[in-house]
Amino acid sequence: MSLTPRENLIRAARRQGFEWVPLDILLCDSQVRAFKEKFGEIDYFDWFGVDFRWVTLTEHLDIPMAFNYIAGRRSRLIPKST
Repeated sequence: MSLTPRENLIRAARRQGFEWVPLDILLCDSQVRAFKEKFGEIDYFDWFGVDFRWVTLTEHLDIPMAFNYIAGRRSRLIPKST
């Protein structure tokens, strides 16, 4: 059986068996700069073979957001006001 990346991701999410483990990777800004210095202007998601992309709608919905910092780590997005 030869699955497309989309089919493989859906089958893995549904626990129906898959051909490979879908990979998710997120590099911090300094890692992105180091990657681009070493490999040039290459999309690191493609280079690592990531099967999907995250979609963020907060920029398009015009909702002001702030990062919640706990012990120096950015943990989650929270609204600036409610």
